[in-house]
Amino acid sequence: MAGTCLQCCIVVLVAFGVVANAECSDLVEFMVDNKTFNNATTLYKPNNTGGVVHCLRCDRDFEHEVIWFTSDGPPGNRISSCDIDDMPVPCTKTIGSPHNIDRDLVFSTFVTGTYKCGGTQNQETITITAFGPPTITTHPTSQLTTVSRSVTLNCEGTGRGSITYQWQTRNINGGQWSDISNSNNRRLVVRNLQESQQYRCVVSSEAGGIRSNVTTVTVLKITTNPQDRLVPVGSSVNLTCTSSVSSDVTFSWTSDSRDVTRQSKSTGDTSILTIDKVKGKDDGSYVCTVRSGSLSVMSNTATLTVYGPPTIATHPTSQLTTVSMSVTLNCEGTGTGPITYQWQTRNINGGQWSDISNSNNRRLVVRNLQESQQYRCVVSNGAGETRSNVTTVTVLKITTNPQDRLVPVGSSVSLTCTSSVSSDVTFSWTSDGRDVTGQSTSTGNTSALMIKKVKRRDDGRYVCTVRSGSLSVTLNTATLTVYGPPEITDHPTGGDVAMGRSIILMCRASGLGTLVYSWERRSSSSSWTTVSNDNTISYTTDTTLTIGEYMYRCNVSNEAGSVVSNSATVNVYGEYCPNR
Repeated sequence: MAGTCLQCCIVVLVAFGVVANAECSDLVEFMVDNKTFNNATTLYKPNNTGGVVHCLRCDRDFEHEVIWFTSDGPPGNRISSCDIDDMPVPCTKTIGSPHNIDRDLVFSTFVTGTYKCGGTQNQETITITAFGPPTITTHPTSQLTTVSRSVTLNCEGTGRGSITYQWQTRNINGGQWSDISNSNNRRLVVRNLQESQQYRCVVSSEAGGIRSNVTTVTVLKITTNPQDRLVPVGSSVNLTCTSSVSSDVTFSWTSDSRDVTRQSKSTGDTSILTIDKVKGKDDGSYVCTVRSGSLSVMSNTATLTVYGPPTIATHPTSQLTTVSMSVTLNCEGTGTGPITYQWQTRNINGGQWSDISNSNNRRLVVRNLQESQQYRCVVSNGAGETRSNVTTVTVLKITTNPQDRLVPVGSSVSLTCTSSVSSDVTFSWTSDGRDVTGQSTSTGNTSALMIKKVKRRDDGRYVCTVRSGSLSVTLNTATLTVYGPPEITDHPTGGDVAMGRSIILMCRASGLGTLVYSWERRSSSSSWTTVSNDNTISYTTDTTLTIGEYMYRCNVSNEAGSVVSNSATVNVYGEYCPNR
């Protein structure tokens, strides 16, 4: 490039270090944001670059020196110089504002001023005027509307650069702002708004944006409409009307176009119309009207129908059942308006009534009932409810089963059976199918079967049956096992043992009940005496016995009696000297 052009300069605005290089020409040009300007051009740039690094770059012929100056020119305000051997350094970071990096003037925030690029004698000039974001001269104002009306919000911004508008909205209770599509004008028309909303406009230019004051568009509407009512004569009724606005509102009421506002009381956003001791003439259509300023909205029409609650023509009746059976309860109500049914139940001893799920018919089928319960049906219409008589479903069942018993011969035993029903019941007993009711006594809900001086033949399975009317229930089977005294299966055996030593004797028995073991001993010159009541099947002889013969036997007993084993002879001989 040597010698082809003299003092030539290109000023380039570079973002994030990306430099646009242009070919050298005799005409000095300034290039900013890919737009070419003649020298001495004034540029308006935003003073907030949003974190983007901008540079002014001066390129030149490699045979000449290039210098940056401020507006006063050389030599006193030289910013920097670079010689022919310097290479351009890209704008990769911000150092000051402005500050020179070799051939580049670097800006993180544009500074208003006139800058010159060239040699010591000739320079070309560019003027940069920095400006800030726009200002808002007209803010949108809060407005009141109805669902069927539209409102217009206005916002006006002023400032340098290209000014744009964006309207935003959010819930009346706050939250995240969201852009409204196709809302890029000074004016926003809000139509068919269903709920009160907050709005603001964002006015922007290349230097940044500014938000307007938050404004609220409040929708005047009825949030709670008075409801249709079916009420009995002589009762009181309240019709409630609630507005979306709680201040600067008034309420009025009409009944078939007749003003009844004096019967109402209004506080804040709510008005309640009260009719005491309702009469037939109070039948009619009621409407609530809410007014605020020049706007008004009307509620839905509420119809008041006056009549009495239903009556019950058929009440459910008490019944007897068993766990495995089902019973059906019936209830019939008559009256004006749609009639509904709800069955309820509670414990046989009273307590809190509770609704039975899926029991909304005249008929209630009760299945697999484990305990006796009370029932009633509640018959309702729009005017009220009527409860049926209380009925009881009694479950006939055995509440106490006779227990399996293990008894010794000759003892007495009693088997007990208790019913859930204490009146109009009978009891019967069988033993392996044989009727033994004659051995029992029954009182109220309890029957006891007594067997005295039990014999082996009394072994068997005993069953108690309870009857009431056509129903009967049978208890679990109780097994009576009769047993005698135990039997010795392994008798003790004796042996010879040296004096001072011992021998272990063993005895085993079989039998029912609780087996108890004891051991006895005698010598040729004495009678049997007990030597152990430890209830063990083994006995270790005494080491202090002197020379001679000793007889041992075990005694085994249970609840039915006792048995004695054969005698075992232990011969103690010689003298035992443990120290030798």
